[in-house]
Amino acid sequence: MTVPTSAGFAEMAKHCTGTGTPAAFTRIAVGIGTAPGSTATALASEVTDTGLGRIIAGTISTIQTSLADDTANWVHTFTSTGSKTITEAAIFNLASGGDMLIVGAVSPSAPMVNGDTLTLTMKCQFKAD
Repeated sequence: MTVPTSAGFAEMAKHCTGTGTPAAFTRIAVGIGTAPGSTATALASEVTDTGLGRIIAGTISTIQTSLADDTANWVHTFTSTGSKTITEAAIFNLASGGDMLIVGAVSPSAPMVNGDTLTLTMKCQFKAD
């Protein structure tokens, strides 16, 4: 399950109002910890090596969930150069640090060895309840 983060939505408010200097949420990251909740500002244990470090997602688009273009969509295929078991993923706006928009558990976890690939799709729907 993916959850939005408070810090990420604060950055989205800046995008909407043209205030501050918000950066686009283009980067996807994976980790080996337990995915934190909505108040988190980082993955529990972000991976920075073995070919699995934070990167600009291969595909960034908007798609329709309920209404046209109401959902941001990031898709990326990671290729491992070592051994890790991926258990969490998130979307960020900077190459390091920055704001985390959404975070979620990778379930089932993804044990990876050299040469394995992992394709992740993360979505954030903007809607009124």
